[in-house]
Amino acid sequence: MIIQRIVLLVVVLFSMMTTTSAQEESFDSPRIAALAKELKSGNNAALPAFWEEVKGKAPLVEPVAGDAKNFWVTYLWRGDAETKRVSLIGGAPVGDVLAKFLTRLGETDLWYRTEKLPNDSRFTYVFMINPEKLALGDKDLEAKVLKMSRRDSLNPRSFPTPPNAAFVELPGALPQIWIKPADAPKGEIKSEKIKSEILGEERNIKIYLPPGYSADGKPCALLIYLDGEVVPFMVPLGIVLDNLIAKEKIPPTIAVMVSSGATRSRDLACSPKFADFLAKEMVPNLRSRFRVSADPKHTVISGFSLGGLMASYSAMRHPEIIGNVLSQSGSYWFYEGWTQTSPENLFGDSGWLTAQFASSPKLPLRFFMEVGKLEQGMPINMVLENRRLRDTLLAKGYSVVYSEYSGGHDVLHWRNSVADGLMVLFGKT
Repeated sequence: MIIQRIVLLVVVLFSMMTTTSAQEESFDSPRIAALAKELKSGNNAALPAFWEEVKGKAPLVEPVAGDAKNFWVTYLWRGDAETKRVSLIGGAPVGDVLAKFLTRLGETDLWYRTEKLPNDSRFTYVFMINPEKLALGDKDLEAKVLKMSRRDSLNPRSFPTPPNAAFVELPGALPQIWIKPADAPKGEIKSEKIKSEILGEERNIKIYLPPGYSADGKPCALLIYLDGEVVPFMVPLGIVLDNLIAKEKIPPTIAVMVSSGATRSRDLACSPKFADFLAKEMVPNLRSRFRVSADPKHTVISGFSLGGLMASYSAMRHPEIIGNVLSQSGSYWFYEGWTQTSPENLFGDSGWLTAQFASSPKLPLRFFMEVGKLEQGMPINMVLENRRLRDTLLAKGYSVVYSEYSGGHDVLHWRNSVADGLMVLFGKT
């Protein structure tokens, strides 16, 4: 999932890396500027005092003078004799600059990078220590990237994905209310395997039944949730659904969480077979066993990253089964043959699915789309790709609710905002 994107980014970001050159130091961070001034004056005790000061408090978050909408965020790394380069994945978009390197403060062990970020930002980040040149064909590529990655030991806030991630929540970040357990009736989640003749394999799934579910009751809405293995460890989907149903924000809903595993890139990159498995095997199986509505208007397919791409593709291929798409940072840069493309030519022909919607008749589908404002770095500008699909859909007459949040390509955000999409697509308003 997210680690696959980080591997790809590391390959591209450092494919042309040589060495870093010294730069004249200037300081956006008032605290780093003050530290540099103290050291220059000969106060050698200032640096040990600084390291004690920032324990458990990184990154530094400081106001921007005269700008209430943004903060200075300064990432800190304490190097040693072996530290030659430190880079950052996460945070602000890099635009045309491929590598986000930290700067060493003089001859000290302090490496830092300061970025200006919206005051409502929430995102993860990972340090890369002494990053090496890598190629997509390298043996054990993922293991090599993980070996270079480090978590910010000065930040106590960690998140399970991507590996070694720490996270930032700036003061204006909205509370994630839907992921918090509440005093509400609880649904039931059970794990199963489903055999697929179309895929020629078994697939792990989880099924959520809402509180008070009865086989004799009113048919429930249906949520198809891709990348189901993130539930419940990274996405507490059961809690989200319990809370939404208890607050009557959505109707009683049955959810099926479909795992991806090792075949994720094969299945979620606009795979006709996988879409057919969902629509022709899995949904009929559920409808035969549970009280699930047969109306596609009451079926939502939800996915993030490649899953968002696959959600849109599956609905386009099977609108007779799926009537609603919940896309979180969908990978609409996708094009056929992308896995065989060399790093320097990656994403040169993006937008295959957008072109399919543009050239096909309007279908009875509704969309909720969101993407992070911080997802605009090289080599993938996720914001532009999502805007392009949004504009194409609107031009064709589709119903689209679209959102850009102050964050990155992060399960950290998606785990709560899935509720926003469900309220739009299933809700009463």
